[in-house]
Amino acid sequence: MKPPIRRVGDNVIVCKAQLSAQQGRRQSFAQSVIAAATLNEDGDYVLPHDKMLALMRVKVTTNPKPKRAQDATIAAREAICKGCSFWEPAGFGKCTKCITCSGRGLLVRAFSKCPLPSPKWGPELTGAEGV
Repeated sequence: MKPPIRRVGDNVIVCKAQLSAQQGRRQSFAQSVIAAATLNEDGDYVLPHDKMLALMRVKVTTNPKPKRAQDATIAAREAICKGCSFWEPAGFGKCTKCITCSGRGLLVRAFSKCPLPSPKWGPELTGAEGV
């Protein structure tokens, strides 16, 4: 049985069966290799070693930095929260229903929503929702 990935001279040879079996996040890597490679006589993918290294350095970003809401949206959310019975005004203010932040964190993220079961405010929707 031949190894799934091997280096021959200046090239890297990737076993076709190995790439076909990739799932999830690795599947996009496999598709990148297939797009950049050529097939050899054994049906395996061949690509230059430096190109393979470049493909391996590409990071898949699944959780980009959250976008900040517009100032008007933050002010509106803050006004709603300050009128809520779960808001504690100590310090910068704090929502007692939100366990993850002091209240301010949720207010400034563009795509966050009120932590109550029936949210009092929702995400800031723009033309590029969630992007």
